[in-house]
Amino acid sequence: MLNNMCINCKKLGNECKGSQENVWTGCVYKEQNNDPFYNVVSYIYDKTNDEMMAIAKSIKAGAKILPIVKEAFEKVLDIRYSERLEVYKYYYSK
Repeated sequence: MLNNMCINCKKLGNECKGSQENVWTGCVYKEQNNDPFYNVVSYIYDKTNDEMMAIAKSIKAGAKILPIVKEAFEKVLDIRYSERLEVYKYYYSK
């Protein structure tokens, strides 16, 4: 699982793959990303599998949500793919 300190880092996905080591609480390379998008990603990242599935079902049912929430949800599904595989498959199924 990705270390929480990596979630809102500007380098994640660009110059860095992030750390799987969850003992660390700081990174000398971290560049804080103050973009509101990453605040939403950080909020969604800690959701349980059941909570993620509820969000997926709401989106697929056509619930009106802010585009930033949908984009952040999809980003978290990409980041936590292996841990949220059931939700990922449901969400991207036709």
